[in-house]
Amino acid sequence: MSRPAQGTEQSPVSSIAAEGNGGRECLQCSVRHLSVCSALSCDEVHALEQITVSTPVAMGTTLARAGEPRTYVYTVTEGALRLVRTLADGRRQVNGFVLPGDYLGLSGSDHHRYDIEAIADSRVCRVPTTQMRDLRQRYPHLERKLLQRACQELDAAQDNALALARLQPPERLADFLPVSYPPLTP
Repeated sequence: MSRPAQGTEQSPVSSIAAEGNGGRECLQCSVRHLSVCSALSCDEVHALEQITVSTPVAMGTTLARAGEPRTYVYTVTEGALRLVRTLADGRRQVNGFVLPGDYLGLSGSDHHRYDIEAIADSRVCRVPTTQMRDLRQRYPHLERKLLQRACQELDAAQDNALALARLQPPERLADFLPVSYPPLTP
């Protein structure tokens, strides 16, 4: 069961933001090559760094809840999070996992569609959505990288729908693991 971030009853994000140290070294980030930031030059990364807060997210913490306004976008730099929707009958449906290098915030909605829960001690880089929108307009290649990510997510969602419709549970797991956890290279 997820718990709200410490020190808040209403908005987990505001509490988590207060815990962020703000210290960043984006050019040396270990997941930069995996993230949307890979589309940016050194000077452009510096501009992004000025509006980014590096934020710890403790295991079991809910970063954002479904229905809350989507005021930030996130890039996961450490740990793992899951996207969960609570159904009308109270059951919880895990819709996906978010790993280092993944970007959270590609949505047509102004509100979160899922709860975002940390399943391990994690860290995210948090950027206000309005400022990210400004950066996307200033740097069209960042917009293209985000569009590429959106297309990849759509492809993955279509593959997932097919797997759910056609595969038995053990086959689904066998299909899921190589995609989510590619082999490590030395």
